[in-house]
Amino acid sequence: MRGCGRGLVVGLLLLGTAGCGSSELRRLRTDLVQSTPGLEIEGGRTYAFGPLTLGLARSILRLGGEDTRTFVEAARSLQHVAVATFTVSGPDDLRSGRSPRRLDHYLDDGWTTVVRVRDQDQRVWILTHSDDDRVDEALVVTLSQSELVLVKVRGDLAPLARLALAESVRAAREESLTDSTGTPDEAPRDAG
Repeated sequence: MRGCGRGLVVGLLLLGTAGCGSSELRRLRTDLVQSTPGLEIEGGRTYAFGPLTLGLARSILRLGGEDTRTFVEAARSLQHVAVATFTVSGPDDLRSGRSPRRLDHYLDDGWTTVVRVRDQDQRVWILTHSDDDRVDEALVVTLSQSELVLVKVRGDLAPLARLALAESVRAAREESLTDSTGTPDEAPRDAG
């Protein structure tokens, strides 16, 4: 019976990680090539993580320190994460071309553009979808002259947003307490 149990666990793990790619992100990549003159995208890697894989990752990460456990709790509500990275070559100026048509499909489905950057050396889009005043999906597209990164996340994103904001505030405080020599300034004393 032990061998059967191990086989079942291995089978479930393989099932949970099968299809480690995202056709949606590959279609977005193809649309970016078509919408940006001279852009060439080579190879790349795509991964998709569903509930089983994310649950396994959370179980492993729980073994880490307190910072890791805080992240694991914040990421508990994630249902699906898809990531794709590609090597890029092509135009020296990424301002040319149009926005990918696939992004219009997201907008037509109720998504909102939160960030859009169009510079000579990078293009960035961040879109979110909300349901009942809760951000439940996010899509991040970053295109530089050397790399394309696509990320799509589904689940309740509020806990991760709060964690990111808290981390940003903590880092800003640490930076403000450090002088130009790299040593912490003396913290202000309470006059009480």
